[in-house]
Amino acid sequence: MSIWLRKKKEDGSGGTDILLLPLVELMLPSVLLIGMLITIGPRGALLLSCLGFIFFLAAKVSLLVDGIYISWGSKSMSRSFRASYRLGYGLMIVGFLATFFSLRIGR
Repeated sequence: MSIWLRKKKEDGSGGTDILLLPLVELMLPSVLLIGMLITIGPRGALLLSCLGFIFFLAAKVSLLVDGIYISWGSKSMSRSFRASYRLGYGLMIVGFLATFFSLRIGR
């Protein structure tokens, strides 16, 4: 849950929402993610990266089937393949981070 503060303008009208605890809400998940990435080790990181590449490749192959040979981004993909494309990139990034943290801590 967030703790929000309503800040009024100088004349007393309207306002904007300001988050009071951004560090707790952003840092706690980051620390938990780093801990998870350390524990899966290099083989788990390689598995995550390969799985991400498979999702990414499936989305790109869908474009090749449609006759689009060069594309940047996911705007020309269908909704499901766009999700696969983004999931693939996300898993590859998490796999890279897991490799970095597991090898860095393992020294």
